Amino acid sequence: MTKVIILNDIPSKKYNNELKREIHYEDILRNIEGDRLTKNLYFWQRTLPEHLDKYINSHMNEWSENNNKKRCRALNYILDFILKTIKEKK
Repeated sequence: MTKVIILNDIPSKKYNNELKREIHYEDILRNIEGDRLTKNLYFWQRTLPEHLDKYINSHMNEWSENNNKKRCRALNYILDFILKTIKEKK
C-alpha cells in the first residue's frame, strides 16, 4: 500500500506553518504594508512581542535539543525577513 505524503505533513513545513500562524505572520505583513508601519505602534510595541513570547514559551519544552535549534533558526529567519522589509521602507 502506498502512503501519500502531503506537503503540509512534512515536518519543516508543518513547523513553519505553526510558527507563522502563532506569531500572526499575516498581521505582521499587513502592518508593514503602506503607511501603517508608523501608525500602529501598539502592534509593534505590545502585540508582536506578546505573540512571540507566547509562541516560544508554549513550545520550548516540547522541542528536543536538535529540534530546538531548527525552531530557533526558523524564527530567526522570519524575524530577519521582517526587519529587512521594514528597513527597505525607509
